[in-house]
Amino acid sequence: MLMGDFPNSDFETNPTPVSKIELESVTDQMLRSLKNYCKDSSGNIGMMAGLLSIVILVGVGGAIDYGGMANARTAVQDAADTAVLAGARSSGTFEERRAHARKVFEMNSTNNPNRSGYLTLVSDEFKDIGGGAFEYTARLTYEPAFLRLIGVDEVDIGVRSVSMNAVTELDIVFVLDSSGSMATSDGATTRMAELKKAVKLFLSEFESGGSVKAALIPFDTQVKLENVNLNNTATGYAENPYASGTGCSTISDPIDRQACEDNQTVVYADCTKFYTHSRVDDEFDEEMCLRRVPGFIFDSTGAYAESSGDSYQYIATTSSGRNRIWRNTGDECTVAHNEDTTECVGFVADRQDGYIYDEPAPAPSGPSPSSSKTNDDTTANNDLLLQPTETWSGCVIDRTQDHDVSATVPTVYDEETLYPKAHCALASLTTAKPLTNSLGTISTHVDQMQPNGNTNLTIGVQWGMEAFTPTAPLQGARTGDTARKIMILLTDGENTQNRWWGYDRKADIDARAQLACDNAKAMGIEIFSVRLIGGNETLLQNCAQDEGHYYNIVTATELSDVFADIAQELKQIRLTH
Repeated sequence: MLMGDFPNSDFETNPTPVSKIELESVTDQMLRSLKNYCKDSSGNIGMMAGLLSIVILVGVGGAIDYGGMANARTAVQDAADTAVLAGARSSGTFEERRAHARKVFEMNSTNNPNRSGYLTLVSDEFKDIGGGAFEYTARLTYEPAFLRLIGVDEVDIGVRSVSMNAVTELDIVFVLDSSGSMATSDGATTRMAELKKAVKLFLSEFESGGSVKAALIPFDTQVKLENVNLNNTATGYAENPYASGTGCSTISDPIDRQACEDNQTVVYADCTKFYTHSRVDDEFDEEMCLRRVPGFIFDSTGAYAESSGDSYQYIATTSSGRNRIWRNTGDECTVAHNEDTTECVGFVADRQDGYIYDEPAPAPSGPSPSSSKTNDDTTANNDLLLQPTETWSGCVIDRTQDHDVSATVPTVYDEETLYPKAHCALASLTTAKPLTNSLGTISTHVDQMQPNGNTNLTIGVQWGMEAFTPTAPLQGARTGDTARKIMILLTDGENTQNRWWGYDRKADIDARAQLACDNAKAMGIEIFSVRLIGGNETLLQNCAQDEGHYYNIVTATELSDVFADIAQELKQIRLTH
């Protein structure tokens, strides 16, 4: 870049770069001194011989000094280049940047023990010249070793270096875990406090109102929208798999339908009856019952073997107001019952009427449908669904599969693409913010995050994808492919709950999260993933763009350094002069 491109610099009126001109003046000074010696006729032959020795010494030494000065200036320019990059890339206040730039310059110039001659720093300056550019200038003096014999005590050297951000357009979406574990203390602070500090430090590296946009997606098992009125057309009412009654067969989504069937009222046998019943005295039957295996849950069957090798088939049925369990020992045995009559070949002979359990049908036990619960329950959260007659406060849960892992545009013409409205499990969940070039707004908003609830990484990544689309519910993304799309994904724990499953199905939740990450990268989104102390390391490594985009942090206080490192990578600072 030409010097005239930086009108704020005083180098236009006081140019400091000195190399060829100053070294030529040194040569002129040497010649003048030699001419004076030659014109002096008062000497004799001895003086002339001494003069010739001096001429030879000065000539050889001058050549050494000339080369040393040239090398010194090259080294000083390199030191200035390193200093301006160090100052531009460092985090903190401008004064801290300037101090860091000077320290780096001195370490690579005047304090370098390998430097020939003597360099002294006279003055230096580090400037923010706007537009993401920084300037570092320095003036030094060089003391030659041989030229001092002819009165050349020092030579001025001046250098200038300018850095600038290479990337002009960035869209950055922060997908941040807001679950309860983020309240965990790490020394004198908490994980959430350190996260807030790191994000704000990151945003301070870019100019608000410029070509960089940022969005914020806080998540636990839900995501909350800020302006619910603008998003009514983009959200719908999902079917509740916890609905009571026998309505499971009418649910269209197969995953929801299975959840409905799995969570309807279940009737278990009274396991104490297998050991105390007058007709039954079998510890193996009691053990199977206590394990709640099929064959001891009514309307189910199961087959099991004792350690001795004996195998049994169990059939639990409900008939004429009675719950009964049948056991047989033959593989070919089939049981047919019509009220109290049975037919079975090879059935255990010492069991009265072929039953090992026969009791009046008891009241149902086990899980039952629920109309409400908190987000701290590690079970599927679809019973938080909003009904059309209720007021919506902005929270949503996972979309119908496979839209739960994609950026499909929601439309009222395809109900499965809509975001299901839900009761907010936690009123403390901070609302999502779409992409904006008002970075101060995002910085202020991140301060509102409060840790609570469980973790559903999938919904965070999916809404991160949503932020990159220009359509509702989150509008603000640029159209076209001019901007570099960045997602910064952070979590401190394992997946514990989504719309369909709880922690006992963590592997299934992880699989959905991986699909979401894969789809995001297929959209051209570059993912930086940050594992803060806890979480599925393999999942987060695979979510990242590559090995260099994955960070594994063991203490929350490392967050600021990691986010600063990401910011500098995105800025791609380079030398322009």
